[in-house]
Formats: sequence, structure tokens, C-alpha cells
Amino acid sequence: MIVLGIVGPIASGKSVVLEELAELGAVTLAADEISRDLLKPGSALLGEVAAEFGAHLLDAAGHLKRAELAHLIFTDDSARQRLNAIMHPPMLAEIRRRIEQARAAGVELMAIEAAVLEQIGALELADKVVMVTAPRDVRTRRLRERDGLDEDEATRRLQVQEQIGLAHTPADFSIDTNCSLEATRQQVRHLWQTLNL
Repeated sequence: MIVLGIVGPIASGKSVVLEELAELGAVTLAADEISRDLLKPGSALLGEVAAEFGAHLLDAAGHLKRAELAHLIFTDDSARQRLNAIMHPPMLAEIRRRIEQARAAGVELMAIEAAVLEQIGALELADKVVMVTAPRDVRTRRLRERDGLDEDEATRRLQVQEQIGLAHTPADFSIDTNCSLEATRQQVRHLWQTLNL
């Protein structure tokens, strides 16, 4: 089984790449999906996050207010580091578990999308890594449209990710999404062929 890591900064188009890989037959896994599973209402991990950052981050039904937490970690370096210390170990363990599950099922290719794959400690689990890129102004526009952020907030989030170095993760392949959706998908199909799948 080939484990393919999909990395790149925020709003670079990683989700589109992952969707096309799924269409081609890959088993896919997104870091956001893992974090949502781990932070379900009533989970021990969500309790730990609430204890660290305050119960005001939970709504009346016990769900995490993800937008509020995102705002906090993109404006407070210490908060981001504390959240990472809570989240990264169980995320790494879950990625390992999902990889072994896929391997046991005879999966040919598993693609894991996570901007912070290296920071989680999961980069070594990938056989090959794909860096998804787009110019900064394109990512700013996408981020504003996708998340309803103003210019300042979008710029701040991009700057934080640049400081972390998410655009510099070592990679074997690169996909530039500053093109039509079909052209991006064509690059993914070419990658699939390159991997002899």
C-alpha cells in the first residue's frame, strides 16, 4: 500500500486534490475529519480542550464552537501551542490506526490530507508527499469566500501558517491549483498515473 501525504498551506486546494484521489479509487482521510471525530460532544478530548480554554467554547448541545477556537488559535501563539499539545498525540495515533486498518483491508493507496502532517509527527508515515500550492492572493480570496473572513483575519491566518512553515514541508510532488478546477484534477490524474495505479 502507498500512503500519500497531501500537504500545503491553508486554502491551497488540498480538499480538491483529495476529492479527485477518492474519485480515482484512493481511500482518503482528512485531518479535519479526524479532529471532528476526536472532539465529538461528550468525548474526553473535548473535555480536555474545554478545561484548557473555557466552557464558553461549547454550545448548549455540547458541540465545539470551531470558529471561535480557530479565531483564538490564530490570534494567540500560546493558545495554538497548548491546543497542539492536546490534539497532536491522539491525532497521530488515529492516523496510524487508520493506516493499519487500510493496509489490513488490502487498500492500494491511502491519501491523508493535513496541512500540519509534519507538525503532528505523521510525515514519516507517508511513502510519498504532495505539496499543494497556490499564490498568496489566491489563497486569501479563497479563505475569505470559504470562511466569510475579512481581509485582516484572512491575512493573519496566512501569516501564522507561514510562520509555522507549512509551505516548506518536504515533498516528492507538487500540484499548483492556480488554474481551472479541471486543470487541477488533470494534475491529480497525472500523479495517479505516475504512481502506477
